[in-house]
Amino acid sequence: MTKQLSLEADKNRNPIRRFAVVQHGDMREAKAIISSGEPEPYFGMGYTLSVLDKFFGQNERLVISLNAPAYDIKNGRERLLSIPLPNLPTFVPGRLISDIRTAQIIRVIKKFRPTHLLVRSGGRIAYRILSGLKHYHLNTLVVCANVFQSKSKAEKKFHSLLINELNENHVRLVGNHRWPATQSMIDVGLAPKKAVAWDWPGQKKAEDFPVRYFPENNRFEILYVGAIIKEKGVDDLIEAIEIIRKTDQRFMLKIIGDGADFHKHMANFRDSHSIAFLGRLSNDQVFEQMCKTTLIVVPSRHSFSEGFPLTLTEALASRTPVIVSDHPVMLRSLIDREGVRFFRAADPSHLAQVIKEVMANPGHYNLLSETTANALSRVECKYYFGDLLNAWKASFDYEPKVS
Repeated sequence: MTKQLSLEADKNRNPIRRFAVVQHGDMREAKAIISSGEPEPYFGMGYTLSVLDKFFGQNERLVISLNAPAYDIKNGRERLLSIPLPNLPTFVPGRLISDIRTAQIIRVIKKFRPTHLLVRSGGRIAYRILSGLKHYHLNTLVVCANVFQSKSKAEKKFHSLLINELNENHVRLVGNHRWPATQSMIDVGLAPKKAVAWDWPGQKKAEDFPVRYFPENNRFEILYVGAIIKEKGVDDLIEAIEIIRKTDQRFMLKIIGDGADFHKHMANFRDSHSIAFLGRLSNDQVFEQMCKTTLIVVPSRHSFSEGFPLTLTEALASRTPVIVSDHPVMLRSLIDREGVRFFRAADPSHLAQVIKEVMANPGHYNLLSETTANALSRVECKYYFGDLLNAWKASFDYEPKVS
């Protein structure tokens, strides 16, 4: 049973809305970086904060971050809260730990009594939150950046459950990063009228940078940028470089990023003279590295739920040839030998083979660089995150309900 919730009104008779937000990342850290004037570590950080602040206006909001140490900060009408995964014994299954955290998030949201819900996440977290708050019929926007792929019966069952939640009437729109990931949601059953492809404005264009040519020196640098986790294929890339260097010492590897596996990789890498861990750099510094490296590798495994990664977008814009895994979102949007070369995900030997093939043929290398602009145009999206928020705002004549 549901009952109508009467919205408060200000002196101008404008309804007062209360927004609950659940998102990946660390909102406190992001605000501190931008307010200090430091370079943004991720493209679009400053833009995202700006459009969200404008969108929320004077309305109350609760912002729950998923990837930060615990904190609870109240500043005027905004409450920033981080709810990390609980620290439980190692024998407790990871899925159970995640569900315990999600139940805590739902309790906090219910206590806040929101009128609107913004979920900036996909997968199991999104499903648990949507199903847990289902009977409140909150006017909801879901924004994600991941492909919907169903290779097993378990995945198909889960996607069916999630799509059912996303197709509920109170979920007004579902945004995904660029068209390949967005189309994947429709393919598994999302109502097409809800699906919206979005992106960030002001991204670099390949046409603004010079074509790269086969290096004249005798040293080849391979670059990885992103989270240092197994699912992103970092292990596979490191092993591929070790395979190559058994017969060819010209290849070096640079890794930009951070993550739980950072120190493990440093300890386990056997050929320590051929690898450099640069840690987390600013977005401008990352692009500078991209423009001067020999090859960029995006080795995501199929198990990682990619949208269309910004790392790949900027890699193509830099005009540096890119080696990418055959992850479904890459196969859906790119063509082999047009700016990129594909390799079999989670197959270090095949990755090593493709890298050596590219670097053994100067003409092929040059052609890959020349066609990066064509590859980038295949995923171009001029509908931005701010446009998506405005489209959601257009539905606000709807009065939410709570149980």
